[in-house]
Amino acid sequence: ITLSTKIAIMTVRVFEFGDGKLNPLGGPTRKAIHSQLEEWRAIDSITSVVLVGKGRQFSAGADMTEFGKPNSNVIGMVELTQYVESYPKPIVAAIDGVALGGGLELALSCHYRVADPKTAKFALPEVKVGVIPGAGGTQRLPRVIGIERAITMILNGVQITGATALDWKLVDGLKHPKQSLVECATSWASWSELMPLSRISDVSLDIQQVEDLCNKVEKTLPAPEFGGFGAHAALKAIRASPNFSKGMETESSMFVHTLGHPQGKALRHAFFAVRTAQKVGKPIQNKKHSLLTNHSSSTVGVVGAGLMGSGIAMVLLQAGFIVQLVDIDAKALQKGVTFLKGTVTSYVRRGKWSRLKAESIIQSLKPTTKLVDLKDCVLVVEAVLENLSIKRKIFETLNEITPPDAFLLSNTSSLSIDVIASALSHKRRPLCAGWHFFSPAHKMKLVEIVVGKDSSGEVISILQNLTKQIGKIGVVVGNCNGFVGNRMFANYTGEACFLLAEGVGSVQMVDRALSKAHGMALGPFEVGDLAGNEIGYYIRKEKGL
Repeated sequence: ITLSTKIAIMTVRVFEFGDGKLNPLGGPTRKAIHSQLEEWRAIDSITSVVLVGKGRQFSAGADMTEFGKPNSNVIGMVELTQYVESYPKPIVAAIDGVALGGGLELALSCHYRVADPKTAKFALPEVKVGVIPGAGGTQRLPRVIGIERAITMILNGVQITGATALDWKLVDGLKHPKQSLVECATSWASWSELMPLSRISDVSLDIQQVEDLCNKVEKTLPAPEFGGFGAHAALKAIRASPNFSKGMETESSMFVHTLGHPQGKALRHAFFAVRTAQKVGKPIQNKKHSLLTNHSSSTVGVVGAGLMGSGIAMVLLQAGFIVQLVDIDAKALQKGVTFLKGTVTSYVRRGKWSRLKAESIIQSLKPTTKLVDLKDCVLVVEAVLENLSIKRKIFETLNEITPPDAFLLSNTSSLSIDVIASALSHKRRPLCAGWHFFSPAHKMKLVEIVVGKDSSGEVISILQNLTKQIGKIGVVVGNCNGFVGNRMFANYTGEACFLLAEGVGSVQMVDRALSKAHGMALGPFEVGDLAGNEIGYYIRKEKGL
């Protein structure tokens, strides 16, 4: 799609690329960009170009499904960025939404960059999926924002906003509220025709500064064999950046090296597995359900103010809900409230939240010792200890006091959702499902959405969308002992305990072996310390073990 704007005798052409969704830079898209630029190159009346992603995103980057596949005859990402940078006419990248990975590398190869201040987000997250930026990201980014900031963005996959990008000089301008992004980019394109072409690869870097910073950062990285292979490869490419051509060769070599490494393959397997797991279920019918569209005026309830209940309440408060936190034990309730207020205070102290936001969240917390106060809730999640009898009594009460269309969910980690749901009337059972957060709930990303035999498909779909909205990864699982996470974890921790019982090693040795040598975030006993060992105790007690 092309648009033309004439300024005197100069013509700016606008090219929209991609699929209109995330605009990944797969072979067909790269070919389309190259072909269009090649055509316009030969037309003298076209004096500058604007590149903009179709729809509401610039580009989420390379198409990872192409990784490891034989090269086709289509122009590659490195060749495309080199072609764009060496283009004899000014090219302006108009960035709306995300410019990630290869998308940011394409933008960096353009002569100028403008962005939407409200939606634009920039990152080079390749290390998180086991590779490194492979189309000049490790070479061009340090030349634009400085070596220290570039190292942070590349090694940590840090994402920055349009305002920060302007402050760091990653973009040259932000669109005005009264103009469209394309209008802003077109103005920049017309102005750029009056100036010499600006190519990032021509910018010089201080060799000693690069070397000193790389040496300093290298000492902080995990060893290559302990999960740091990608970060070390990226740092090696950055270290070579003072010489652009040599740096590009090093980057290309390191990209290929990481592409075939077991760590990279494992990280990409996990990346695709997470996304596949979230796609299970039926398409949602009611996208305007109040749980999805009206958080600030929707009241939800959490039953149980212990470690799990308080953590879930924190998640829902952060999402903007009014939260009724119920615990019939006044001391337990007060302990939960103290935890929540302490967490909010710590967020303010660390600069994560403003004082105004913290006060708003505390005002949205409604602690109570009475279940009847849940009478107006659109969703209630039960998070008491793993005792089937207690849970069933709570659901019997919820059946009577909550609105007839309220979602009634259990955070059980091991008990049957069907048995819990049987405490409800037949009409209410379709609204019952498992919503199993992992402890500590306000920190852990994974949530199991447990489907009971009577659970409505629409309820599950709404829960999937809601779980995503509150910043978690929702995975739909079947109803069985331990579901998926704890069914795996039981054998894992069981074997760890056998190692202790058999005198093979200490708690510290087991944790160290699994976290350092085998890449787990925490050892099994460290997990117990963080999540709380009482959860496992109550599960075993309920089973008579």
